[in-house]
Amino acid sequence: MKKYAAIFSALALIPLFAFAKQDQTSKVFKSGDNVCLVGDSITHGGFYTENIALFYITRFPDMELKFHNLGISGDSCGGILARMEDDIKPIKADIYTLMIGMNDVGRGKFSDANRSKPDHMQKVLNTRENYSKRLGKIASVLAQNSRRLILFTPSIYDQTSEGETENLFGVNDELKVYGEIGREIAKKHNALVVDMWGQMEAANAKLHQTDKKKSVISKDRVHPRDPGGYVMAAKFVEDLGEPKFVSRMEIDAAKKSLAESFNADVSGLKFDGGKISFTALEAALPYPTTKEKDEYDKVINFLPEYNREILRIRNLEDGKYSLSIDGKKVGEYSAGELSDGINLAANKKTPQYAQAREVAKLCSQHRAQSSQYRGIRATEFFAKLRKHKTDEERIEAAKKIAAEGKIKNPYVFGLVKKYPELKPRQKEMEKEVLEIIKRAYAAAQPKPHAFEIAPLK
Repeated sequence: MKKYAAIFSALALIPLFAFAKQDQTSKVFKSGDNVCLVGDSITHGGFYTENIALFYITRFPDMELKFHNLGISGDSCGGILARMEDDIKPIKADIYTLMIGMNDVGRGKFSDANRSKPDHMQKVLNTRENYSKRLGKIASVLAQNSRRLILFTPSIYDQTSEGETENLFGVNDELKVYGEIGREIAKKHNALVVDMWGQMEAANAKLHQTDKKKSVISKDRVHPRDPGGYVMAAKFVEDLGEPKFVSRMEIDAAKKSLAESFNADVSGLKFDGGKISFTALEAALPYPTTKEKDEYDKVINFLPEYNREILRIRNLEDGKYSLSIDGKKVGEYSAGELSDGINLAANKKTPQYAQAREVAKLCSQHRAQSSQYRGIRATEFFAKLRKHKTDEERIEAAKKIAAEGKIKNPYVFGLVKKYPELKPRQKEMEKEVLEIIKRAYAAAQPKPHAFEIAPLK
């Protein structure tokens, strides 16, 4: 009987650790949502999409979102309207995000030579009017075909950093105007607005206080890479008002009791000769960063505000204490620091942080695979392959175009050359992209961890 009693006792513990208690939800997304991100090369490249996915997967591991990159390099409002029926609408979106304008603005109009022409301003105004009309049409379609549209103001054109790339001064000022146009259009469709332009402009202004060559944008003055994508994702989370905490756990050493447990299940709390031990199953993971992201966070202050995994131990005797998780020492803290609360999300030695880093690797894989997959669609628009009816005809046309060698843009030429190899794998690649996200969610599932706080001798 003792044997069976032990088995039943063990089984009784399983519900404690099978599912973490989720005490918070997203303000916008629901479990299983198709999230379709529409845009140009800044979306196609995927650095902001990667960082957005990483936040939601680590913060809500039980809410399996499906992220679909629908960006195409070089695209504009006209291009989005042209591909709406066969590229965008076929995926039944629950949420659309839209960022467009960098190519609509017509950056060439802002060269030194063109800015001095008498008709320069009239051309700018004509382009602005076309942008407004087309953006309005796109927003209308996306809003009608989803539960919610999230419209971004355009990311910045970097016209303030020092660099070798020609500075087309005035482009960024016009993109600011495009952002205001977007805000007005958003009101008509009950769309949410994320102010990417404002976030990135402010971040660059702070960076330039100490280094005029540093930027959230790459050297071409147009494309953000990982740090810029992180800065953009932070604004996405902030403007959508998403939860700021990973978890909160508070223990009262004097009363020998659990004072608070938010977004975490705490069990097995013990007090033994000054030592405190317990098991915690948190419902989220910390948002993992890199050295470069940490550096850029100094100008946006996102992590201290939105990456809070707080452990607080009140009424400890004065002195220094060690914190161990799963038998590994992760830090030393004073009684005062523990009383104020320590942010475990800022501690890169914890097993929770190590788990989050594995999720980050998968999100990076998802970005790279999505970008390559979208290259197939981009090629069909760049090389006008869509006029051909079958895949076989499109592949043969791509081979012919590549052989002719008339494409001057090296990026486009590379896409066309790669097309015959990738096109037959298109459906397989689409499945792989979705599978990577599933793996990321699997990697993010909460695990119980054994905590011990012990006085240092």
